Amino acid sequence: MGLVHPGIHLGRRGGMQRRIAWLLANAYADVAGSDAELAFRTLIVEECQTAVAEHAQTAGTHHDTP
Repeated sequence: MGLVHPGIHLGRRGGMQRRIAWLLANAYADVAGSDAELAFRTLIVEECQTAVAEHAQTAGTHHDTP
């Protein structure tokens, strides 16, 4: 729903599941008549995320214990 109605998801942080990204890329490729790999690289931006324990907000919580 966040893709359809981003206004009702104010403050949402995070991305989309890789499975959903591929569904979108495949649908786009079908409509555009292109390759799914190309559609994925065109539509989806992947970012490397750091581990949860490295964030200051989780300091002192169960997230930063090994």
